[in-house]
Amino acid sequence: KVSLLPAPAQNYNVGWYYLDEDGKTVYIPTLPAKVPVDYDGKARIYHNYMASSRKTVCFFTHHQDASLLINGVEMYRFKLEGNPPWLKSYRALYHIVNLPILQECTICLELKALVRGREGEFNEVYMGDRAAILYRLMTNRADKLGLGLSLTIFGAIVMLLGCTTISPVNAASRDLSLVYLGLTGLSLGIWQLEESRVLQFFFGSQALHWCLEYMLQFGILSFALLFTRSITPGRMTGVTNIFTGIILYFAGLQLALQLTGTQQITSSAVILYVMFISLCLYIAFLIVFTMKFSNRFLRGSFLVAMCASIMLFASVIFMESSRPKNITDFWLTVSLIFMFFSLSIVVYQKTIEKFETMKEAKLYEKLALVDFNTGVSSKTAWFYLVEQFEYEKHVGRIYCLIMFDMNNLKKLNDTLGHLVGDKVIQAFCDCMRETFGDKGEIYRIGGDEFICLLEGLDEDEVKGLLAAFDRRVANQKETDHKFTVAYGWAMFKPRSRDDFVAAQQRADSLMYDMKKRMKAQDAMAAAAPGDAT
Repeated sequence: KVSLLPAPAQNYNVGWYYLDEDGKTVYIPTLPAKVPVDYDGKARIYHNYMASSRKTVCFFTHHQDASLLINGVEMYRFKLEGNPPWLKSYRALYHIVNLPILQECTICLELKALVRGREGEFNEVYMGDRAAILYRLMTNRADKLGLGLSLTIFGAIVMLLGCTTISPVNAASRDLSLVYLGLTGLSLGIWQLEESRVLQFFFGSQALHWCLEYMLQFGILSFALLFTRSITPGRMTGVTNIFTGIILYFAGLQLALQLTGTQQITSSAVILYVMFISLCLYIAFLIVFTMKFSNRFLRGSFLVAMCASIMLFASVIFMESSRPKNITDFWLTVSLIFMFFSLSIVVYQKTIEKFETMKEAKLYEKLALVDFNTGVSSKTAWFYLVEQFEYEKHVGRIYCLIMFDMNNLKKLNDTLGHLVGDKVIQAFCDCMRETFGDKGEIYRIGGDEFICLLEGLDEDEVKGLLAAFDRRVANQKETDHKFTVAYGWAMFKPRSRDDFVAAQQRADSLMYDMKKRMKAQDAMAAAAPGDAT
């Protein structure tokens, strides 16, 4: 049987010992363990090692300087040096050291704590080849790795969802609550990826790891505050402002204590966690009482998941100093899973609201772009076309702009009423649709003024369509009242907005010339002798 995965690295936790004050050997049952600190403030443990092939050893430190010695010779050293005075120590780190091939030797691990509570603390040690150790480290924290990746992807998707525009007709908007919620999820995910120790494989800057471990928690709190403010109704703004002020005060106090070297964030982290719990409670209150959930099941599921997350997170804070680290890590992961679930419900609900808003926006857009009385495109649609026309995609294309204007419509409205006038306009539009409907687009830009835009036709084809239009107008039977239409047209190649304006002006001028001729003809017909009408 062949496995594509490396053989697991072996625990190397037994056989270690330390020397007491009298120099006597005291064996440690197993690691992790705490041992007495020597006079120089360092703690040392030893192991008698025999190997006939090259091995790699991996050990873990938590706010500690470290050295690994073989037969008294230092093979590896990690020491905090060259850092600002306010940064007393770095965080948890894995150290991977290649051992030489020796038949028999004594390994010494030497650690010096940089913060209280870590004196004499030794964690598990692994031994094997390098690939096996890396695989073991990843599988040990697979829960945090999976949760971190899930939250990171979730946050990125929610941010994109919040940034999507609603409508192209100047109704674009961003849902800032989704953007801030996405940033919160993204920062939570990166924090968990840092907790999984996987990011240590990609970059070695301990200062950056320290920022991702501790400073990023302030980022999570800040994005959560922004999300809170974005969902706060007007009547609750004062309460939110007070809440925000209190949190910012304590967060600023923590940072000031850190930067002055008075107290490390590692020692005052409980303040940050209490603020986060308080903020989660307030967020849960706002969401439950202000958001309209699709059904009671969603609302109940959110409330249960959020309350479970808050209670578990509070329990982790109280267990931090009295329980083993692996137990608190487990419950912290469970707490974040519940929070991930509750945030997913919020995103689902807000996504439904967003798509409903998009539907409404599309409906209003359609209403704005369509003329209700005739069913053709509106004046707004015409201006939008001219302003948003993609000129670079239509280089060299020939267009024809035709301006239409009905004759004597005002007289018809004044004598027979606007209902009759509307029927005549509708009959006129039917004639245009039947003639030009499959060749271009028709726009109503005034009471009885229309524009027809045709693409890809030459002058002879346009003249043929206009002749067909004249026949339809003369033979229309939709209304008992005959009407006539004046029009003018212009051929052009659109390269900018000015080309549309110029074509419309030429067509408009020709249309009025035709209107004058038609009025003159009507006057001559009315004055002809023997005209009984």
